[in-house]
Amino acid sequence: MAHLESMRYRKQPGATAIYDDATVISGMSTGSAAGTPVATPRGDYDDDLATPNNDIGYSYEKKDLDYSERLSTGPSGGRHSGASDRHPRLRITKNQWITLALIMVVASYVRLWRLSNPGNVVFDEVHFGKFAGKYINGTYFFDVHPPLAKMMFAAAGKLAGYDGVFDFKSIGLDYAAAGVPYVGMRLMPALLGLAMVPITYITLAALGHAADACALGALVIAFENALLTQSRLILLDSALIFFTGLTIMFWALFFTEAHRPFSNRWWAYLLLTGINLGNALSCKWVGLFLVATIGVWTLKDLWEKLGDLNISAAQYTKHFIARAIGLIVVPVTVYLFWFQIHFM
Repeated sequence: MAHLESMRYRKQPGATAIYDDATVISGMSTGSAAGTPVATPRGDYDDDLATPNNDIGYSYEKKDLDYSERLSTGPSGGRHSGASDRHPRLRITKNQWITLALIMVVASYVRLWRLSNPGNVVFDEVHFGKFAGKYINGTYFFDVHPPLAKMMFAAAGKLAGYDGVFDFKSIGLDYAAAGVPYVGMRLMPALLGLAMVPITYITLAALGHAADACALGALVIAFENALLTQSRLILLDSALIFFTGLTIMFWALFFTEAHRPFSNRWWAYLLLTGINLGNALSCKWVGLFLVATIGVWTLKDLWEKLGDLNISAAQYTKHFIARAIGLIVVPVTVYLFWFQIHFM
């Protein structure tokens, strides 16, 4: 009481203030209600006039508030479980889809225009085009990188009509003179690079950003020079970045389902995160940085759940096992699967 009386704040008759400690302070005229206990603060001053204002009394009462109910009731009055309100839910409107479609039209022009230029072997095409040919011919080779992206180029070359004879021996060799369907092989990384535009948009939306921020992010990816250049050549990086983007997108979507743990969609997003994590690691060893990123993020999430009193020990164990399956067992299985295909 003494502490409350010493507080300086604007005094208004009939005003009510509820503080975090669940104390209700009601102001009223000293003679407004008979028999109502009042307390007249000493040294009470009005903030504006800096003059004594002792003609108003104040009554104090404790209001019972269910603390657990306050925690589990959202701002709109709806119930939610634990800390799930911290995670946004995916909402993409019709206008946003239209905006994304327009950005995709622009990005398609930028990514696919004059894909045949230059018509010569460029930079590391000398390696990865050659490996594609060796896959098609069934010739043994050794490379420091995992096999998935190279096998994807082999499949694209096979579909485009590449017979594996052209050996990409040196930089500058003329594709047209040798009759190599290199445009079809370059089309695969170009499409993967193009796919990064909607992946970026959906990821930002899943993380709770505004429509303008999602559109800006997609436009940046559409025009970024380094991504644009590498997506027009027979290089491993487009496949690596594509699977990295898919991993982050599904991981962000996974958290939009935090309010419905162990639902079908929750499991789907978790498993798709693990599958694409394994795919990224199967393209280049740089994918290990993605493994570290998802790993640290997972540890943080599990640590927060460990301190959530709304989650029982049994539920926490289920969360732990689910993430171990989705983010350890599944990626390792995918990685070994692509190596099995490689050896076959």
